[in-house]
Amino acid sequence: GGAQQDRAAGVALPGDGTAVVAGFAGSAEFPVTAGAFDRTYDGGDAFVTTLDAAGSALVDSTFLGGSRSDDARAIALGADGARHVTGATVSEDFPATRGAFDSSFGGKNAFEADAFTAKLAP
Repeated sequence: GGAQQDRAAGVALPGDGTAVVAGFAGSAEFPVTAGAFDRTYDGGDAFVTTLDAAGSALVDSTFLGGSRSDDARAIALGADGARHVTGATVSEDFPATRGAFDSSFGGKNAFEADAFTAKLAP
């Protein structure tokens, strides 16, 4: 984590000794890795991080979210190693794929969040 409040909400264990953790990053200096899906901190972001088997180094780490606050609350692994993340967002520009079930933001303010689910490739 960083200097501000960061919290883990879920962990998944792929079986190779690594741990995949999802949660909320409240720190601008939260560590992300080169080639991450999202390297830009936007004032409170969901994160997905893989720790090595010793728990002492990052394998990969990314933010996930839009320009406002986003919070990952659970994570599961698919048979293909994909990371399935769910949480809450108050970002009107949370990234959505074409054909998504609902890609419009329905919240009215920071207290009315939308739920999200995302699939990240391993």
